Amino acid sequence: MTNILDHSLDFNSKISFCDDGTQLTNDAGLFLTTEFLQKIDFNKMIKSFLPQIDSRCRPKHGFSELLTQLLLQKIAGYQNDSMIAALAKDAALKLCLGTDQLASQPTISRFINRLDQTATDGFSRLNLALNRRLIAQSNQSDMVLDV
Repeated sequence: MTNILDHSLDFNSKISFCDDGTQLTNDAGLFLTTEFLQKIDFNKMIKSFLPQIDSRCRPKHGFSELLTQLLLQKIAGYQNDSMIAALAKDAALKLCLGTDQLASQPTISRFINRLDQTATDGFSRLNLALNRRLIAQSNQSDMVLDV
């Protein structure tokens, strides 16, 4: 059996795991999720399948960073955008995103509101690409659909 304490994370080598009983975050599972996203080159996939819709002059947070923050937030169980204020103090999400400051709730809300049909089509293409990658990796030739 492999122990996570025996491995380091590729996306951020400054992160260390310990089992001395201290608790630094409730969202440590996000490290493994971020490691997975880095292994599949998720940011590159975002840039190739989704339009970079950003009409702001000098955005502090880019499209892929906002999408990744929103995705990690939802995976961690924070379903409402209003939870971002509480997450702003959580070191785990900041480490996963490689930033000192998370996007604010209004920024995330504006980001969601800017998504249009073009973005929806991009999400469909991204989902298809991820599914194809999974099928190719697991070497599946048959699929059963239970309707």
